[in-house]
Amino acid sequence: MSTEVSTIRADNAANDQYAALWVGALQRAERRQLDACHATLLGWIMALPVGIDPATAATAVISHQQRAGEAVLSPQLMALLQNVASYPAHRLLRAGTRRRLRAVVH
Repeated sequence: MSTEVSTIRADNAANDQYAALWVGALQRAERRQLDACHATLLGWIMALPVGIDPATAATAVISHQQRAGEAVLSPQLMALLQNVASYPAHRLLRAGTRRRLRAVVH
C-alpha cells in the first residue's frame, strides 16, 4: 500500500481504512507475542510505510479503536500507542535540533 505522506492524517475519516489495517496488524502481533507489547509496537513501527509518522499512525489507530466501540488491543499496547502519539515528527525534530545546538555550543 503506497501512499503520499501528506494523505495520512489521524483526523481524516478517509484514512480509517489504513487505521483498520494497522489495528489488525497490531492485534495479530499482540496475540502471537502476548506480553511483548514493546516488541509488538517496535515491529509495527518498523513495518509502517516509509514517510509515515509513527505518531500520526498511532493517533489514527487510537481514534479507530475509540470509534469501533470495543477494545481489540490490550490496555498495555494502547498506553504505548498513546506515548508514541505524544511525539509527532515535528516535536522530535525541535527537540533534536536543540540538543544538537547545545552539543555544538558546549
